[in-house]
Amino acid sequence: MDDLTKGRPPRVDAARNRQKLLDATSALVAENPGELSLAAVAERAGVGIGTLYRHFPGRDALLAGLYRNEVARLHAAAGRLAREKPPLQALTAWLERYAALMAVKYGFADAMKSALNSDGEVFSQSRAELAGALSGLLDAAADAGAVRRDVDPEDVLMAVAANISASLHRDGAEARGKRLLGLIIDGLRYRDGGG
Repeated sequence: MDDLTKGRPPRVDAARNRQKLLDATSALVAENPGELSLAAVAERAGVGIGTLYRHFPGRDALLAGLYRNEVARLHAAAGRLAREKPPLQALTAWLERYAALMAVKYGFADAMKSALNSDGEVFSQSRAELAGALSGLLDAAADAGAVRRDVDPEDVLMAVAANISASLHRDGAEARGKRLLGLIIDGLRYRDGGG
């Protein structure tokens, strides 16, 4: 049992190894969507396979950890983007990052489904964090007059996720996904009676 599961803050070296494993997993997933070798993750992270298993007892735990980590990064990015960019640009950049996260999730559909279903709390908590982050960006863009005010963040998350799911494994999937995301953003700008 590692420090994270005992309720204590992790040792600095344990936290560093855990983050190295998550970063290695993220890189390998980006390079080979749909394939993931635990031995390759440990090698890329520069740690032994035993260290991987101390942090993540199996592939499901590793993928759930990766998903949580990416959601946390995306949540943090909302505030940073809001400070650095005009509201519509911040919203667009955040939605692009969310689309990339969904591409990873759907690229590992079966394994990710198993990982997230084994801990249903991961998915519901992550969805709430993402909706909260998006809500702030939508409010700022609406206050700036860039998007309509009657937008439900959950609807936008669902539309972007559906776009990625429908585009995956098709010819030109990345380009199609970007075009469809552009249509979603244009739909947010559409004003129906001052929406």
